[in-house]
Amino acid sequence: MTSNKLFISYPSESWNFAQRIAEALAPRIEQSIFIDYRSIDQADFAASILSHLRESDAVLLVVTDFTFADIHRDNDWVRLEIRTALEHAIPIVLVRENGLLPPKDLPDDVRAVSRSQGVPFYRE
Repeated sequence: MTSNKLFISYPSESWNFAQRIAEALAPRIEQSIFIDYRSIDQADFAASILSHLRESDAVLLVVTDFTFADIHRDNDWVRLEIRTALEHAIPIVLVRENGLLPPKDLPDDVRAVSRSQGVPFYRE
């Protein structure tokens, strides 16, 4: 059973951009939007994030200069969210700031994200 939920994944340095996307989408879609700082509903931050992610119908991955900076670290949150979405066959859509794409040297467990469809966003 789907929950009609959209999960927004982003690096913490891109919070303002991710929040603007969530605010712009909210009145335009029928799905609820999960963005971590506003939507945490459990005392355990990690459990809340991963629970909401697994219940989501799709993931918007905000791709900025910071998104893949720590992707080779096992404990990187963006990596964990991408891997979880891929493991649960949750569609991932890239929101590509300034047309950025995922790098070619992604770790094996998240490499498939580079095949995700995306929408480029430019400042102008």
